[in-house]
Amino acid sequence: MKINKKRLIEIINEEMDMMQAPQTGHKDRNINDPEGKMARNQLEHIAKYAIEVQQMLEPYGDEIQLESWVQNKLSIAEDYLSKIKHFLENELNAGSNVSSEV
Repeated sequence: MKINKKRLIEIINEEMDMMQAPQTGHKDRNINDPEGKMARNQLEHIAKYAIEVQQMLEPYGDEIQLESWVQNKLSIAEDYLSKIKHFLENELNAGSNVSSEV
């Protein structure tokens, strides 16, 4: 699966939006849990690297041919981030629905 420049920019923007969104935790989680800070740091690195890779590829346009292992890693990264995003959307929405019903 080949990822184009437009989709890469969308992924980066989604990650940046997630980093800037208000931070809420799962209702059963400790608020001072250091995992939250670690996750935010990891997302900042991911966003930074994604922007840098996009800028490296920019001069070559949409016609650049990447090695298959590079394309594969980009597909895996997109898949993993997409799954995390959708899981968190469902978790946060489920948590807000439960609290509004009580």
